[in-house]
Amino acid sequence: MIAMDKYQVARMLDEIAHYIQLGETNPFKSRAFERAARRIETLDRDLAELVSSGELYSISGIGKGIGPVERRLMHRVTVNGTVPI
Repeated sequence: MIAMDKYQVARMLDEIAHYIQLGETNPFKSRAFERAARRIETLDRDLAELVSSGELYSISGIGKGIGPVERRLMHRVTVNGTVPI
């Protein structure tokens, strides 16, 4: 298994936001994923460390809805680079 870096996680969150925009009528959910992506990109700490220590939720904009998605992205990337969501 290969862990994703913060830029890959941010890119995936942006993609999720895009898919939410296509299917949801509530724009706030997709904006939340976009904001989370921007927060992740600008972290000055290691994302894997934040996830493993449980401090992920201390980041402003990372809540109960987005945190589990980020944790899955960090831990479930397969060897060929695909993300089974």
